[in-house]
Amino acid sequence: MYITYDLNTARFVLETKNTRYIFDVIEGKYPVHIYYGKKDDNIDPRSNPLQCSFSPYYTEEKPYISPDTYPFELPCFGSGDYRATAIRIKNKNGDSICQFEYEGYRIFRGRMELTGLPFASADTNTETLELQLNDKLTNCNVKLYYTVFPEEDIISRYITVTNHGNDDAVIEKLMSLSLDLPGCNYDMISLYGSHCNERNYQRMPLFFGTQSI
Repeated sequence: MYITYDLNTARFVLETKNTRYIFDVIEGKYPVHIYYGKKDDNIDPRSNPLQCSFSPYYTEEKPYISPDTYPFELPCFGSGDYRATAIRIKNKNGDSICQFEYEGYRIFRGRMELTGLPFASADTNTETLELQLNDKLTNCNVKLYYTVFPEEDIISRYITVTNHGNDDAVIEKLMSLSLDLPGCNYDMISLYGSHCNERNYQRMPLFFGTQSI
């Protein structure tokens, strides 16, 4: 098994030949990223986001949960997380607030095929985690897919949205991956080019703000 779930700790662990990806389900509702990096048993990943809240969105019963400090697997617009979010859906009231909460999961061999889109084919070792989340306001369901190619050291991510409500819901933003990394000392590598001049190597340090290719 390359994908495991610990019921006692509500922790998902995905492993390739050399890497490990870990996230927990906090309070039974919020998938929160813990670790992604080298597979080393001497590394002890812990769930340790800042235990304070700067957001008025959360109740007095759970004052230590702060969307501003939790590295969510699916950060939602209007949830109290003021950073860049991965999903924004406009509901019947005209606002775009959503909060997708964990409902369940399944682990299966192979992968889901993406109709009309290119994707890497599964081999005999490929496993996929399907994470199910729901937004009570719009009654939209999200499925996050984590497909593990262990020998290639690759974990691919993709997402589907299904509207189970009676009203229209407009998808304004949808990202297949959101990943918080510790620290800030990173370089971004890209390959630019033109016809007959492809794959020119470019490397630059990441800086504050949004960068795109």
